[in-house]
Amino acid sequence: MNRDGKLMVAYSQGWSSSGVRRTHTFTAHVRNTTTLAGTKIHLTWDASNPGLTVKAEQRHEPPPRKLSPGELESCREKYSGAVAEWSESQMGSQVGNGECWTLANNALKAVAAKCSSRGLEPCMASQSYIHGYLIYSFVQSASRPEPQGKVKDAGVARGDVIQLYKAHFKYPGGEAWAGAPDHTAVITGVDSDGVLRVVEQNVGGKKRVQPGKYNLAQMVSGEVRIYRAVGESWIGKLDPKW
Repeated sequence: MNRDGKLMVAYSQGWSSSGVRRTHTFTAHVRNTTTLAGTKIHLTWDASNPGLTVKAEQRHEPPPRKLSPGELESCREKYSGAVAEWSESQMGSQVGNGECWTLANNALKAVAAKCSSRGLEPCMASQSYIHGYLIYSFVQSASRPEPQGKVKDAGVARGDVIQLYKAHFKYPGGEAWAGAPDHTAVITGVDSDGVLRVVEQNVGGKKRVQPGKYNLAQMVSGEVRIYRAVGESWIGKLDPKW
């Protein structure tokens, strides 16, 4: 699945025989990476006459449920610190292909693998640009500026993942952009004034992990979404088993 797309797909196919009859099967698990809703499709047909023998079944899966503040705090305790620590441990190196998204995705995968090795529930890997449970979002406009420190009120914390879309920042003496069209970073701290400390890669053409910071009160246009790592059971595995 290309993460720029809107679908994730896992599928399986095979056949079985009974005497001279040969039956084919195809099963696919499809997930919408905007809503996280899913569907499973199961097809069977006889090789001798597919057009007349094909049978189809389908099961729909709603978007995952909302989590309570207590559940989100539990997720923070289980996964967030480890996500931040793993990301910080890569400082100065290139993670995977050096893309900004890869740092967050690989951090989540590394934490998931560590949890699994200890018999604990692993955290969910990135589902396209969704890196967990959405705890904060904001679209900046001239008529609706973002209040200073709003992210602290939302409970944004170390280990959360920030996703920026065409974000333009202006500050005394300069300006900066993040995301053309998108940029991903891992939050390592939240200052008292709400400034987000991060580690990120593929910044300024440098595909190595480096520190950075974002003051959303200085964002004059664009969109920001912040996600918290959650257990894999919140969404379930992408599994074509019928």
